[in-house]
Amino acid sequence: MTAGGFSSARPKDRLLIRGARQIVTLQGPARMRQGFELREAGVLRDASILVEGGLITQVGNARRLDNLKEAAKARVMDARNLVIVPGFLDAAQDLLPLAVSGDNGGGVPGEREGPPGEPFEEPADYSDHTLNTVARALERELGKLSRLGTAFAQFRLRFPKQPVLQSRILRNLLQLDLPGGSFRAELHFPRLPDFGADDGALFRQRLPAAAKGYWKRLETSLAVSVRSAALRDFHAPERLHALRRVHGGLPCFLTSPETLDAEALLSAGSGSASTVIGLPPERGEVREAAAQLDVPWIVPGGELGLAGGWQGQALRGTLDCGMRVALSSGYDVNRPGCASPFALAPILRREAGLEPAEILQLSIANLAYALDLGHRLGSIQAGNDASFSILECEDYREIGRHLGLPPVLASFRRGVPMEKRLRVREEAGGDW
Repeated sequence: MTAGGFSSARPKDRLLIRGARQIVTLQGPARMRQGFELREAGVLRDASILVEGGLITQVGNARRLDNLKEAAKARVMDARNLVIVPGFLDAAQDLLPLAVSGDNGGGVPGEREGPPGEPFEEPADYSDHTLNTVARALERELGKLSRLGTAFAQFRLRFPKQPVLQSRILRNLLQLDLPGGSFRAELHFPRLPDFGADDGALFRQRLPAAAKGYWKRLETSLAVSVRSAALRDFHAPERLHALRRVHGGLPCFLTSPETLDAEALLSAGSGSASTVIGLPPERGEVREAAAQLDVPWIVPGGELGLAGGWQGQALRGTLDCGMRVALSSGYDVNRPGCASPFALAPILRREAGLEPAEILQLSIANLAYALDLGHRLGSIQAGNDASFSILECEDYREIGRHLGLPPVLASFRRGVPMEKRLRVREEAGGDW
């Protein structure tokens, strides 16, 4: 399947992107950045990037890289007067359109997470979770993201209770022809499974045989999330034990943090190495406790922008107290909004006082580490995936002036171009 510029081509052996006006490397500590670290964009001027086999092998001064023997055999792209930033990431929310029980509007039934205290809506039927349904949704949404220069997206899928549907949805994901490392399915549990008095087996070990096999083959493309309210009735040791049995070593996320009291939420996050996805806490003591416990927090920017001004101040407060914070778009196919955290750049600058470097660090480097991907995405440095976007602007600080949408000329994912505009340049002669 090819979706909105997602190419099935293999990375070429060697590529030199030469002489960029700026390369915003976002290099820094191998962890989520805090405090003054967020203001360091790591900008290189008149610099080049050498790519081999889909990985960055060298980044630095253009003249130095031109003289490398490896560069002599590389295809060359002239990036003069252009700006290069690391490939954008996003932790989007629901992938499929959801409809509550009894809905006859043709949507795929699901389960919304309503406001705290409201009852859950049970799914009416999961029979529409066919390969075609998931594929069409992925094609549509990943196509949008590729045009925005997004190199990686994590989408949420509610994991069904019925064994036959568990096997089906995992099989469907396995059969999708998507570029490797570009997508991760976040299997969502609004409630914890009922383990009963068993032998303490992990959740995946309790799956039907077919689903267990699909799960194992998909493991590098899976994450698990649990609605925080599902942990409400557990004592701390039981809570941590239950979480570990569900995620079984996969990246784990706690959603709707407002549905669980702060002490229980922070103990669950720190004890299980989970990342919280939700609006930042308002209370200063909760922020300070989160900072001391090193609980990573992904703020869904779409909700931040829609909700109004005080959230901007709360975000500034989370940064000032040393919390580990990342920013995602919070885009959800079930609600209006933009699938880019940069659409909120003007709001973030006005209401949270964020500088362009901070917005990039929060929504690229920090998000990569919050998603457990910082070892290969989120910065431009040797050894990382060759996933980056080339922008038509004179300075990276102009990003917020384009209604928050970055002026993407071309995007690469593991050395493969995602955008047709880049192919036009190549066909026109260019410096390839």
